[in-house]
Amino acid sequence: MNGWSKAWPKHVPFNYGSIQKELEPYLDACECGGRFKADASPRCPHCLETLSAEAATAYIERNAPGTAKGWRWQRNWKGLYAIVIEKRSVREPWKAS
Repeated sequence: MNGWSKAWPKHVPFNYGSIQKELEPYLDACECGGRFKADASPRCPHCLETLSAEAATAYIERNAPGTAKGWRWQRNWKGLYAIVIEKRSVREPWKAS
């Protein structure tokens, strides 16, 4: 989400990390039919089940360049500021004003 977007509500301070609860009323539904929520976890784009952060460890660490230098995945979705699944991402999820 772009913190410099003109659509960003002026009364909500920008914080890096997960979606803030105060932003939820300003966010449109995802094209998949889901909602962007502060306490939501990523979902599979095929079956819409919640993705397991624990199970994701294997493929995230396998594909991360830092793993060879000792980096390890945190095994949870908290505090992430971006996630791309199957090249899908949403940059401007704002409701039309």
